[in-house]
Amino acid sequence: MAIILTSILFSIMYISTGSPAIVFIDLSTIFIDSLLFGVIFYKTNNLYVSWIAHALGNLNGCLMHDLFSIK
Repeated sequence: MAIILTSILFSIMYISTGSPAIVFIDLSTIFIDSLLFGVIFYKTNNLYVSWIAHALGNLNGCLMHDLFSIK
């Protein structure tokens, strides 16, 4: 329950203006990522494992942006 509540609060911190559909998708992915990293930490009790998962997610996002962005 604590991971869910923390993920909700974390997502709320990222509310932004713009198209409601885009904001909803953005907040949904932030919430899911927060849940994922919280569960990883809960299962491993190791902050480094969660940190590495976050870094790999960021790297993946950068690579996907470079591969699929219109140039």
